[in-house]
Amino acid sequence: MIPWPISDGWIGLDVGGANTKIAGPTGYTEQLPLAVWKSPGELAMHIGRLLARAPKHHSVALTTTAELADCFASKSEGVRAVIDAVRAACGRSRLVVYSTDQGGSFVDGTAARSNPIPIAAANWLALANWAAGQWRPSDGLMIDLGSTTTDIIWLRNSRAAPLGTTDAQRLASGELVYTGLLRTPVAAIASKLASGGKLRRVAAEWFAHAADAHVILRSLPEGTCYETADGRPADWGHAKARLARSLCLDAGDLSDSQAELLAGEVVRWQCRAIEDGIAQVASNSLAPIRQVIVSGAGWRLAKQAVQNVLPSAAVASIAGVLGEPACRCAAAVAVAALASPIGDGA
Repeated sequence: MIPWPISDGWIGLDVGGANTKIAGPTGYTEQLPLAVWKSPGELAMHIGRLLARAPKHHSVALTTTAELADCFASKSEGVRAVIDAVRAACGRSRLVVYSTDQGGSFVDGTAARSNPIPIAAANWLALANWAAGQWRPSDGLMIDLGSTTTDIIWLRNSRAAPLGTTDAQRLASGELVYTGLLRTPVAAIASKLASGGKLRRVAAEWFAHAADAHVILRSLPEGTCYETADGRPADWGHAKARLARSLCLDAGDLSDSQAELLAGEVVRWQCRAIEDGIAQVASNSLAPIRQVIVSGAGWRLAKQAVQNVLPSAAVASIAGVLGEPACRCAAAVAVAALASPIGDGA
């Protein structure tokens, strides 16, 4: 275990399009869902509720990915909307915002508003720089598999060494794989799945999520997914029905064992997509990847993908050193940990 890295008085906020994560001193973490694209006007109130429940604090470190929500006309508009919401919720607390500039740095809210693009989706860099400082690999990877996306960042000489800094660049480099444990539609994971001895095309509709496959395999507890495709509960039976519908079948058309086989195939395709990203990023290293740190709600799937691609690499999970809640909220932990020395020295 490593010591809890956040100083007294500091709070980390990771504002996503579907979930906001918060971390503070003495092991405090929390996650609260809000579909920003549906309710952008509720963001300040939503963040205010989280901050009101958090430990007493004088400073807030912010990172965000919510700017990509399609309620905003551009990423710049989205970043400014998030900063305004956090400012409204913060009251008199000091606000610093993480930026991809200078390999990762903090700016105040006014500077972040005036130059919003380096603020957009900078949470992966905060996490990678913090993890690199903790584990200090000469050549390694940081992999965060969350509810929506997977970030794969090369670490070198105890710093993040990304190939790209924007989401668009990282999609091209393999560092951003748009698949996650919960929210990825099954139709985006596989175009064909085997069922009943036949290879069937997957209906290109929003019938089922990755979470349904993981619930069926019992690698994800029932009720973990906040928003299912059909609005019905995130339990085993409804997950089976949703997954069957992705092949235009009813739940009764599949036995429980057939549903498990189908779910297993979905997860294998998802794992392959992550493996492809790992292989692409690792191919840019001049030395063997010896250390990989994994985090996020899907850290176990990330670990499996690493073992399939880099079997000789040592894999450490943030869950193993800080616990499962911190692992799920790793970027919020990281941004507060990186900011804490700023506040301590002020």
